[in-house]
Amino acid sequence: MTPRSALLIALAALCAGAAPAHAARALYDFNPGWKLAVGDPADAARPGFDDSAWKTGPSGFGALDTRFARVGTEWKTADIWLRRTVDLPETRRTHERSNQ
Repeated sequence: MTPRSALLIALAALCAGAAPAHAARALYDFNPGWKLAVGDPADAARPGFDDSAWKTGPSGFGALDTRFARVGTEWKTADIWLRRTVDLPETRRTHERSNQ
């Protein structure tokens, strides 16, 4: 057996037991559900700010005629405030610790 074939066999054995890289990843869609307000609302930077009156739209904020841009919500003003709430599930590590 040549060193090259031994290396190829060893690599094949390692890869055979390896999980795909995407198996541990979770995908989240952050496009929908953005809150937006144009101008400069007072106290908008506070986490507890009431944004219930703000418009809602998908991400990709800009002019519709912008080349190569994927615009989900048209924005034509100088200022814009964007807010998004994200609820992430507990991590697998936290879940495994709680089950021990």
